[in-house]
Amino acid sequence: MKNLGILIIDMQPKFLHLDEEEHIELVGNHLDLIEHAKEKEVPIFVMEYINQDKTIDELRIPLEQSNAVFIEKYNDNAFIKLTDPYGEYVYNTNPGTIFDLFAGKGFNYNNYLEESKLDKKLRERRIKKIILTGVNKYGCVIRTAEEAKKRGYNLITSKPLLNQKHAFMPEGEKWYKTNSIYFGSLKNILDFIDFD
Repeated sequence: MKNLGILIIDMQPKFLHLDEEEHIELVGNHLDLIEHAKEKEVPIFVMEYINQDKTIDELRIPLEQSNAVFIEKYNDNAFIKLTDPYGEYVYNTNPGTIFDLFAGKGFNYNNYLEESKLDKKLRERRIKKIILTGVNKYGCVIRTAEEAKKRGYNLITSKPLLNQKHAFMPEGEKWYKTNSIYFGSLKNILDFIDFD
């Protein structure tokens, strides 16, 4: 597939608090996507929040067999890392707390932003279009999507490949529909891969 890649975000035990039916559906959809991507030679990039368990075994083994690239994630926005002024990485920050954390120390947090490996890995493979999947749809996935959009990537998403436990945010849905090609079914996204 020309310039197309798949980005799977945070499919780790800590974040997959789903009932059995939701778990089976989300994981099954990912397995179908992984198999299809392997067949069509679409590269897969897997984000794993640092200091958390690895991607669940149900997906990890097929991902490894598909030569997926696993990348450590330090922040809700997978494109950046943030160090505090004393050299330690700051984890699990969100836009509302970063400023307070640094302002209290008298520092400008923008001076401590670093790139994660994600953008470099995507550009090495000449990826311009990203299929985004994973959890949390209105947290880590959307923050990463917003940054990808700013960096010029074209986004493709699919409702069956995204999950947010016990939440519906109309503004989040609107963002996906406005800023990405947003498919309502798994078949639609698999067909997109076939015809891209």
